Amino acid sequence: DTVVVGNIKELYFVDLQQKPIGMVPDTLAYQYKEELGFFGKDIYYNAGLVLYDFGQIHENKWEQKMSEHIRDIKADYHKHEQDLLNVVFRDNIHPLQLRYNLQSIHRAATVEQFYRVYKKETYYTKEELREETENGVILHFLRFNGEFPWMENSTHPYAEIYDEYLKKSEWSGFEKLKKDNSIVYSIERILFKTIPRVLFLRIFKLLHDITHLV
Repeated sequence: DTVVVGNIKELYFVDLQQKPIGMVPDTLAYQYKEELGFFGKDIYYNAGLVLYDFGQIHENKWEQKMSEHIRDIKADYHKHEQDLLNVVFRDNIHPLQLRYNLQSIHRAATVEQFYRVYKKETYYTKEELREETENGVILHFLRFNGEFPWMENSTHPYAEIYDEYLKKSEWSGFEKLKKDNSIVYSIERILFKTIPRVLFLRIFKLLHDITHLV
């Protein structure tokens, strides 16, 4: 569910500063992170891209720590491996630039619209966000309004980009999937198309905070 649209050479040489993994902060996990014990300036990361330092992983037995956590503490996380990585590697994750995991919301909203609704202490500044969104390298097709770009008649923010790259691939004949037409998602799509974007984002944020739809 990602496409690389730029050079990833610099990503390979990122200094993780002795951390075992590097990840990009999650764009939308506000209320949800509190369920895992993350509050205030604690960063909750998105697992769309993970950069591993396998030397650190093996030396400090992180595989064993993950296995023990799954066996002895908890395995059935709502967001699966993303929650697991955040909990087990807490305080041992190096933040990467947003350009290496540019999530759907940043295609659906401008920097100004985003910051009018999402005011985060632990996210990027407006200036950083503007630079990162303009220089995206890895685009993450995170579900948006219940849709992915590979669904029929998708209104996903990255749908056009996905189609462009699909045509160039050996899977160009891929038959798109049926979308989820539940009432909540159907209403979201209508609002996305018809009301001012900032108003939509406020509703979208409220739904996300309450039900973790994304």
